[in-house]
Amino acid sequence: MLTLNRKLVRDLWRLKGQALAIAVVIASGVMTLIISVTTLEALSGSRDRFYASHHFAQVFVDIKRAPRGLVTQLQAIEGVNLVEPRVRAAVRLAVPDFEDPIRGTLLSIPDGRQPTLNRLHLVAGSLPEAGRDDQVVVSDAFAEAHGLAPGDALEAIIDGRHTALRLAGIALSPEFLYQAAPTDLMPDYRRYAVLWMNEHTLASAYGMRGAFNHLSLTLQAGADEKRVIDALDLVLARYGGTGATTRHDQQSHRFIEEELAQQRIQATVLPAIFLSVSAFLLSVVMGRIIQTQREPLAVLKAFGYRDGELARHYALLAGAIALLGWALGVALGAWAASGLAGVYRDYFRFPEMVFRVPPWALALSLLVVVLAALTGTWRAVWRAVSRPPAEAMRPPAPIRFRRTCLERILPGTLLGHEARIILRHLARHPAKASFSMAGIALSAGLLMMGAYQLDAVERMIDQQYRQVLLMDVELTFSEATPARAAGELRHQPGVLTVETWRRVPVTLIHEHREYRTSLLGMVPEPQLRQVLDGQRRAQRLPESGVMLTRHLAGELDARIGDTLEVAIMEGQRRRVSLPLVALVDEPLGVGAYMTREQLNALMREGPAISGAWLLVDPARTDALNAALWEMPGVASIGLLAEAERGIRDYLDETILLVALVFVAIATAGVIAASLLVDLLVVRRLGRLDMIRVLKAVE
Repeated sequence: MLTLNRKLVRDLWRLKGQALAIAVVIASGVMTLIISVTTLEALSGSRDRFYASHHFAQVFVDIKRAPRGLVTQLQAIEGVNLVEPRVRAAVRLAVPDFEDPIRGTLLSIPDGRQPTLNRLHLVAGSLPEAGRDDQVVVSDAFAEAHGLAPGDALEAIIDGRHTALRLAGIALSPEFLYQAAPTDLMPDYRRYAVLWMNEHTLASAYGMRGAFNHLSLTLQAGADEKRVIDALDLVLARYGGTGATTRHDQQSHRFIEEELAQQRIQATVLPAIFLSVSAFLLSVVMGRIIQTQREPLAVLKAFGYRDGELARHYALLAGAIALLGWALGVALGAWAASGLAGVYRDYFRFPEMVFRVPPWALALSLLVVVLAALTGTWRAVWRAVSRPPAEAMRPPAPIRFRRTCLERILPGTLLGHEARIILRHLARHPAKASFSMAGIALSAGLLMMGAYQLDAVERMIDQQYRQVLLMDVELTFSEATPARAAGELRHQPGVLTVETWRRVPVTLIHEHREYRTSLLGMVPEPQLRQVLDGQRRAQRLPESGVMLTRHLAGELDARIGDTLEVAIMEGQRRRVSLPLVALVDEPLGVGAYMTREQLNALMREGPAISGAWLLVDPARTDALNAALWEMPGVASIGLLAEAERGIRDYLDETILLVALVFVAIATAGVIAASLLVDLLVVRRLGRLDMIRVLKAVE
């Protein structure tokens, strides 16, 4: 055995180039597996623990106004477990030494104590004291962004009234793990906050004493979710309910689920590809090694080495290469996962999120690598050790070379001896040559994918913020407002253009499919919020009927000319039928559009608007912000430049990292594919084979 061990070390040293190339490919697969599994374990584990310990609700309902006595009736619905009524409202804030407008969501909690559902995790300070009207708890991300601490002061506009607030505490909530404003894609911790206030104080400020406008609840084990939602909608319809939604449609939970789904795919697809390639590479390398060691192998068998010992020797050779790749992959995966940890902690606000490679992931990755190595080597090893010594001592049969099709087509002067050797050798190994070319093509594709991903996202953002969203400021009113408010906005400092809009929550129904979204009513030819077709041409809104984004139409399986049933979830809650008259393409989100006048008519209301878009003079932004602060009817002020900056910052941190991973993996693929070509070309042939090839060419 000592002899075989020395031979193993010498073989590894002689094959160090090929061994390292295969190890890099194995490491790529193990690295993607470790990154995905570690991220998946950290996110899902932290989420599940936080949801369970702080009683995250399962169903949510927005209501115009409902009496608290209704809770008893809701509690009696079959399948309902716990019910938590509360008051929810939009709020505007001001922080010392920060000039930009700040939006916020204000939620009620029972006076002086924790709510039953969606409990708060206090990071600092305490809950508001019972009987205190000025105390609030603020989300930790907002407090961290502004350097706030318990005891600091805030100024707020609550239902049109200026109110001085004082921070009692800083908290996390399972409801806002991904803390983005309702209309934003990315968190902006400096310009959006979540606050919690005593129920008595908030209900008094909004005229909600003895009433609520938001409901959270959990379901009993085994309850039929759809039946419970239908029962809730039926009871709450008369109180202005806009339709119950599940966690799937809750913004924070949805973002986390999308991230987990992506990690599950990466944990399955990429490792499978690279470990399959590594198995193939090991098969090629071991076959080549054994072919060049026919005579030494026969001598070893003649000296009494058994088949099992020789098989174990070559298995250890393949295993050493596989273990090197596994160790390298684990190290790189753990390092990359630790880098991702900082990014995820910035965007998902868990009390704790530990990025630790789970032991089962190490065991799983090692098992998969070992199986890949055995799969790739057992056939070549078995054929070698099962060959009798006398047969192994004989030299291999001479290689027969024939003229290839390409040689017959091309003039002989164009191909030299070396080119003919390469062509004929590749023709003898069509499968290996095909795998080599496919590997190089896939590796080049991965490189292109990384570059394309960056360019595609850049183009998408440019289209969204240079061609679709051309406004500087988006205003949302506390409630539907007469359209004449646009005249007042035009006279504000720095305002150059004003466009108004009306938004109404609806459920779009086509045959057996339905989709809950909102109808956006705009002027017939919008300038500040354009609607583009596939050729990026601005479209005029139809005089009648509805216009959908192509993705939304696909979700409904609807085509132009189909009739959609529209269930309006606000006001008189009518059901109307509208034709689908046009499809548009948008880079982000889904949408349903019609003219504002048509939407006002569907709502059976006068000229009403939900908000306005403003184009402003950059030099007078501060003066405009000060003027808007004095308008009590403005619930929130969104700055488009800051929203774009937030998206770009997020993409710089995440997409760039993904692109670098693709480049690293593609590089490994190129190395591996180059190894295959290297094994196939003439310089890896034995000297005897070279002489025979040259004779065949002559």
